[in-house]
This record gives sequence, structure tokens and C-alpha cells, in this order.
Amino acid sequence: MCIYRNISLNFIQNRMKHIGYIIKPLREKHGMSQKQIADLLNMHASNYSRVESGERDLSINSIKKLADFFNMTVDQFINLNEKSIPEEIFTEDKSVAERIKLISKLDKQERSVI
Repeated sequence: MCIYRNISLNFIQNRMKHIGYIIKPLREKHGMSQKQIADLLNMHASNYSRVESGERDLSINSIKKLADFFNMTVDQFINLNEKSIPEEIFTEDKSVAERIKLISKLDKQERSVI
């Protein structure tokens, strides 16, 4: 099991709303059109255009497809414009007490997922 430190569901949801601002420069850097990305995501070009303008969100599956396409992890993809990516913590390497301590630092909604 992997837990990300310093990241909350609110942070992820907020980041998802601005995913278009991450995709557009990446798409342009690779010389791709909106239609090509829309086709990759099995979405109409007009709907994809709304993603880039911040008017529409993408599903987690679509974000995963894009991350895979650009040879990135989802973390790298959604944090592309950030200076650092949340730190990975693997609980398998921790004692039970350390696991409980790490889990206790999460908010209630994140704990319920675990």
C-alpha cells in the first residue's frame, strides 16, 4: 500500500478542475491537435476543447490514459507545473505503529479510503 503525504482529496479535486491548463502546453509541445487528444480519449473535439478551457473535468480513467500516452505517472501528470511531487510512503516498510501514525495524519475522508 502506498500513501501520499501532504496531499488531500480536495487538492486532487481542485487539480482535476484545472487539468486542461496542464494538458494544453503538453499537447502543443508534442505538436498534437485537440482533435488527436480528443480521439485518444474517445471524446468529441468540442467537449475536449471545454476541458482545455477549464469548463469540463476529465475522468480519472482519461487522466490515466493521458499520463500513459505521455509516458508519465498520474502524479507526474497532475503535478506537471509544480516544483515537487507528493512524497510516496510505502507502508509495507513500516512497523504497525508507524503505519498507524501515518494514517492518523490523513483527514477523515482519506482514512475511510484506507
